[in-house]
Amino acid sequence: MNLIKTGKLIGLGLALSGTPYLATMAESQPEDIQQLLVQGHYWVGQGHPDLAIDAWEKVLLTDPLNKEAQNALRELKSFHPSLIDRKKLALARKLARQHKYTDALQMYKMAFSGATPNSFYAAEYYETLSGTRGGWKKAVEALKQLTLKYPSNRHYRLVYGRVLTYHDATRLDGLKILEGLATNESVKPETRKKATAAWRNALLWLS
Repeated sequence: MNLIKTGKLIGLGLALSGTPYLATMAESQPEDIQQLLVQGHYWVGQGHPDLAIDAWEKVLLTDPLNKEAQNALRELKSFHPSLIDRKKLALARKLARQHKYTDALQMYKMAFSGATPNSFYAAEYYETLSGTRGGWKKAVEALKQLTLKYPSNRHYRLVYGRVLTYHDATRLDGLKILEGLATNESVKPETRKKATAAWRNALLWLS
């Protein structure tokens, strides 16, 4: 099947059915709160949990019941990033890139003192799990819960969509998520680029 034609057919089908591009809870957040939530995740990724805490605490000053900020602060307190064995984490990522998924999963847990990585590193852990025999379903469910817990984090949504495209039964659902990210101008360019690449790869499987 022609790649461009396939993409058009999917887009047309979504438009005719009235199916939204899986709008997230994040879109209903006031802009200033949404920005602070995103900043918090950014600072964790950059290795500055102190700045992440500051951003999420500012969210709670405006919205004391904000679940995402509450969850994030609770996780940072339960397992601070300074406790992660960075050498083992780097080795886990290397093993995953080499498709040595079982070994990679073991190394991830060693990096986190024997525990499953917390939410801030869970996306890469569960994407690795999805590559193991019998691990895909568990990975999909865990990633789904992660996106619900942290709806402002588009990277988690990217990984969730990408993993959905790995199986025929959920490939269209994954394509919807990836297309939504790739065409959303509020999403970081790097994430949009990755979503576009994953979307195109999934279309090739359809053809």
